[in-house]
Amino acid sequence: MTDPHNPARPDESAFGAPRIKAGPGGGAVRLARLVRDLMERHQITRAEAVLMKLLPPLEAAEPPALYFLQPGGNAVVIGVCEWFATGDGHPTRERTFSNGVGRGCRTTPAAPSCGRGVAGASAWLRVVWGGARNTDAACLDNLQAMAAYLAVSEVDAVAVWGWGSGGAAVAVAAALELEDVETWPQLVEWRLANVNPKNKRGPDWGRGTGKQLRILEAELELRTSAGAGKSAALNAMGRELGYTGAEPRKPLQKAMDAVRMRKATSPSAAPSSDGLTIVRSGQKVPKPPKAA
Repeated sequence: MTDPHNPARPDESAFGAPRIKAGPGGGAVRLARLVRDLMERHQITRAEAVLMKLLPPLEAAEPPALYFLQPGGNAVVIGVCEWFATGDGHPTRERTFSNGVGRGCRTTPAAPSCGRGVAGASAWLRVVWGGARNTDAACLDNLQAMAAYLAVSEVDAVAVWGWGSGGAAVAVAAALELEDVETWPQLVEWRLANVNPKNKRGPDWGRGTGKQLRILEAELELRTSAGAGKSAALNAMGRELGYTGAEPRKPLQKAMDAVRMRKATSPSAAPSSDGLTIVRSGQKVPKPPKAA
């Protein structure tokens, strides 16, 4: 007989299809699976995995996107969905109960809001998943709870939380060669699979005769054309590549600036000295006479 306080874990298919879009980089990882992965890799409790590992990136100024898995379709962004301080995240209404004949009534107030969007979800996760009141199964696999259907992109799961490190995801990416890379998701996979284990840095951006930068700039243009600000787009792309901190865009900006600098100082791009005033030791030097 199944223990009602520690029910058997449902099959993952019960929570929806683990994908955000078709094609490379379109996979999704259910948040509950990510928490269990963090628990196993770091040998920590569920509360520690949630509070110390899962939530800090989600509570950052520009957090990774959160999605709701859907049955038989692509996951959808959680948007401004509101979360409430209940065991399943759903709202409750104010209720009035009788205390008995002649003994008046008592009122149970509606559950307060935890907030909306990623901030609201994070606040709810901190209290419920980060608390020790419920079992792991009751927290992570409650089919009635909103959070059981939360997911992040597989790209973010790898880049931000190290999902699949030593697993199949990295093994597949390792088989990808730079010459085969044509899209931004493929570039992300290739760079994450080729991080130097000693200094934790990805490959030099100069590899591939500018191919990496061309893909980076094309993706940046695509995102800014869709309405994202340049800094926000670069920060999101930086996180996808595993860069951390308050401004993960900086390594990408540095790489793009370095390429522009090389182009500006290359001999083929150097301007002619005709018409320029030459200064030596603080004194103007007369222009040489033109050849007859």
